[in-house]
Amino acid sequence: MATRNEPDSRLRTNRVRTYMTHDELTAFKALCAAHGSTEAQMVRTLVMSAIAGQKPPPPRPEKSRQTDELIAGINTLHVHLRKIGTNLNQIARQANTGLVPVSRNEVLAVFHAVQQAAATVHTAALKLLT
Repeated sequence: MATRNEPDSRLRTNRVRTYMTHDELTAFKALCAAHGSTEAQMVRTLVMSAIAGQKPPPPRPEKSRQTDELIAGINTLHVHLRKIGTNLNQIARQANTGLVPVSRNEVLAVFHAVQQAAATVHTAALKLLT
C-alpha cells in the first residue's frame, strides 16, 4: 500500500468528461443498468476491454440482478431492524430506571414492529434462496 508521499498507480486521479446526445446517453445508461454497474465503472470496463483487445463482458443475467436487488433490500431491512432494536433498548432502559413510564401498549407496538420487520427479512431471504 502506498504511503502519503508515494504515488499509488491504482489511485484514480484523472478525470474524463464527454458529451453525448440524448439517445447516446439513454443507451449508455441502459447498458450500465444491464451490467449492474455505475457509469464510471462501465467506462473503465469498456476502456480496459478495448485495450486488452477483448469484447466487453455480456450483461448480467436477469436472475443475478434480481438477487442483487434482494440482497440490497435485505441489507436495508437489517439497518431498520438495528434501529428498532436500539429504540427497544432505550425503552427498556427508561422503563427500568423509572425515568419515563412505559406503557404495555408502547412495548407491544415496538414488539410488533420487530415482528413485521423480521417477517419481511424472512420473506426476502426465502426469495433469495429459491
